[in-house]
Amino acid sequence: MSVVSRNTEARAFGALRLQYSHFARGTYPCSGWSTYPVNRFLMVTRAGKGRVASGDRVFPIRGGHSYFLPAGHAILVELDAKTEFYSIQSSLDLYCGEDLFRRMPGIVEAATPPAWAKRAEALFEEPNRLLYLTGLKALIYEIMSRFVHELPEDAWDDTDKWMPFHSVRERMTELAQGDVTVASLAAELGMRREVFSRKFTKAFGVSPKRVIDQNLMRKAMILLAKPDARVREVAARLGFSNEFYFSRFFRKHAGIPPSAVKVPRPPRGDSGIFLPSWMPAGAKGGPGIARP
Repeated sequence: MSVVSRNTEARAFGALRLQYSHFARGTYPCSGWSTYPVNRFLMVTRAGKGRVASGDRVFPIRGGHSYFLPAGHAILVELDAKTEFYSIQSSLDLYCGEDLFRRMPGIVEAATPPAWAKRAEALFEEPNRLLYLTGLKALIYEIMSRFVHELPEDAWDDTDKWMPFHSVRERMTELAQGDVTVASLAAELGMRREVFSRKFTKAFGVSPKRVIDQNLMRKAMILLAKPDARVREVAARLGFSNEFYFSRFFRKHAGIPPSAVKVPRPPRGDSGIFLPSWMPAGAKGGPGIARP
């Protein structure tokens, strides 16, 4: 008997982390540029007039097509009231705090497999929360598997270079507070700030300050997407001294004010964006509503 194994990526598999902050359907007229800390996936079921754009590439909105808007890119989204879609916001980290799809060159458009729309519709009507969450996770992984082919070849670099910093990146994700500093993280490893910053940047290709800000923005996006969220309370929870400093930080990184993330939930039967059927308006936790 002969057994062949492929265990060389076992550590990377353990570090692969999927998070989602938003799953919704409906219509949402909007027009503007923004830079989100998470990936946005639009599955258009009925097209009116609209477009998405990044850099010098413009994609007209078409029914039966999906649009993957990668994290960290300045993207224009224009949708009219006739455009119906499913929207998912999620991130996929190979190590904490750095989304793989940030390395994608820009927006990707693809024809939507019929099964995706059917599964999304079924998930909205699924009354069992565990089945809903596991089904949504499977759908997001399938979507990301489709678009991972658009990543550059070096997106899956050898994990050995960043494993010594894995515990610190875990801490960055756990803390995600406005008062977390590079110096405090360096102290946890017994390093001087300058040495830690230099070694961290060499290992990851990004500075520790950027990762701190990315994690903070992600947590802010998740909190703001809840139907009952208030900007003042989110600012306090994230460790900002007041709402003004939080709003300035958020606008600097997203290009929009934090108040623009929330969308009130309309009653069923009206046009608008809806939560899954089991999530009542004003519920704490779970998926929320946000801009597409």
